[in-house]
Amino acid sequence: MEALIRSISSHSLNTTVNLEDILLSLVYDVVGKVAFGNSYRGKTFNGRTLKDIVEEARECYSDFDGFLQMVLDDHHDTKTSGHVNDFVDDCMSRLTTEEMKALVMNVLEGAVDTSTITMVWAMSELVKNPRVMQSCKTKFEDVLEENRK
Repeated sequence: MEALIRSISSHSLNTTVNLEDILLSLVYDVVGKVAFGNSYRGKTFNGRTLKDIVEEARECYSDFDGFLQMVLDDHHDTKTSGHVNDFVDDCMSRLTTEEMKALVMNVLEGAVDTSTITMVWAMSELVKNPRVMQSCKTKFEDVLEENRK
């Protein structure tokens, strides 16, 4: 969340912030961590980030299929290293590779789109109501300060 705030704050007061792009990146990180056990932030496949791949996958599934194969291979490789099971691990024993890829793609797309739209809506509502925004800001700063201790 701190990275989100820094990203938004880095824009000057006189510039327009594309909140959707910023929140979309955040959601990809969160969903990646929950679904794959890793946000894959900064990691690329064929020179593109997870966000780029998912967007292009709507037009060309083959690249996204390659990314999902990388995720599955990562999970096969780490199975013996004692890592905590995540969504992919739980499904791997029950589904074929193709079923896993289809399921992960559906979960990822659904979670990313709905989460991003909801956050854009919430941020828009906060901008319309400065009193509530200030209250949220204060509470958020309190939580961040508490977590730093």
